[in-house]
Amino acid sequence: MAPSPLALFLTFSLGCLLVHADPVFTAHPQDKGGNIDDTLSFHCTAEGDADLVVVWQFDGIILKNNTNRQAVSKFVGHVGAKQMVRSIFTIKQVAISDAGAVLCLATDSSGNVAASRKVALSVYHISEDFRKPPIVSKVNGVAQSIDTGLPGIDIGASLEMACEAPRAFPQPTVTWLRNGEPVPIDSRVSTALKAGGTLSTLSFRQVVPTDSGIYTCKASNEVGDVTSRSSFLLGVSTPAGLYNLVVVIEPMDVFTALAGSPVAVLCRAWGNPPPDAFVWQTRTGAAILSNTKFVAIDQNLTAFANKAGKSSREAFCKVNTTESSGEGEAKLVVHAANLPELAEMAAMTVRESEAVTFNCTAPGRAFPSPTFSWRDPSNLEIKTGIRRNITKGNGYSTLVLSPVSMSDRGRYTCTASNAMTGQSNSTSAQLTVTKFAKVIRSSPGRMSAD
Repeated sequence: MAPSPLALFLTFSLGCLLVHADPVFTAHPQDKGGNIDDTLSFHCTAEGDADLVVVWQFDGIILKNNTNRQAVSKFVGHVGAKQMVRSIFTIKQVAISDAGAVLCLATDSSGNVAASRKVALSVYHISEDFRKPPIVSKVNGVAQSIDTGLPGIDIGASLEMACEAPRAFPQPTVTWLRNGEPVPIDSRVSTALKAGGTLSTLSFRQVVPTDSGIYTCKASNEVGDVTSRSSFLLGVSTPAGLYNLVVVIEPMDVFTALAGSPVAVLCRAWGNPPPDAFVWQTRTGAAILSNTKFVAIDQNLTAFANKAGKSSREAFCKVNTTESSGEGEAKLVVHAANLPELAEMAAMTVRESEAVTFNCTAPGRAFPSPTFSWRDPSNLEIKTGIRRNITKGNGYSTLVLSPVSMSDRGRYTCTASNAMTGQSNSTSAQLTVTKFAKVIRSSPGRMSAD
């Protein structure tokens, strides 16, 4: 008996459903992370009906190929009646602005769309500046914002200090330092994290004279360590009848100087009774005189760095009172000023309305860390603003233009400068901007443009 029309229709419909099933991903991209200027690649594999197309999406926007971003898809075989397509997305010279969410989209000839797992593109970095240097945020429970030092707080007072870590990935851990050493944490002194883990606080239930010193914050992650450039001087008063002497060196225990330049290292001391004598001496106890390239003036030590630029000198401040004596240690580390060569920037070609990133890096160590500036094709200095964003870190700077217009075409220049010597190095790269190509369709007797 011949099958009924209904049976034929159901068989045909079931066959269509089997043939036109949505695409599926058999291999999903994985989370990837890298340092600035690294090259990262993401992979995915999809199966589907004929004419399967795989594209990549970044933060919700379909990615288009340019000099730094390339997506390549290719047919790799059949699985039954289905096609298998593998796609690789590669991003070169990764910048901080490239961090975001990445996924694959697969579309078949019937318009069915499937999405892969969404993964993260992470860029490891740590900025060179703390968002907020150390301050006193509370005294005896009352909110404060003291950033100029607190040399005379009463013994027994409660105190909270705060600093906010630099922008970084992964999120850095923050360590509090007193006179260059980690602050001991106990039942009287504690630390806490606030504001999503970026704000670190150091709390004293009751301050004592030994809490006196110079406080800084150090942030650390996989990229490295950054110490706050600004420090906070805390001095705790000593009541009558209690003998105490605190000696600290400012700035810090290790002072870095440029070869051949004069620097000043300050010895600070307070206590009860007040200090009455300051003596600078070497590790062996010999007095430091001017002919050793150190000059002692009261409690100030002015040091002239060794011109060879490869040696270090040590000095000790010995302070006496009628009841006791104490010492602070200063080590002078001497560097020769240098400015490493800049890595060559790559020429960029993008289409109008896309984004483009220029990376300027100074590989190797420089003293001091170079400052960066950017100039546009008209030789005008570029500042962060509409369509332009500049980020800077330790040894690198990034310029992002988004969206790009035809007027942005030309050569962009990055300059790294040594603030101490005035030396500078520059590198430049050409930006080419293309318009979207028009598709010309022709038919007998007429021609039209889309």
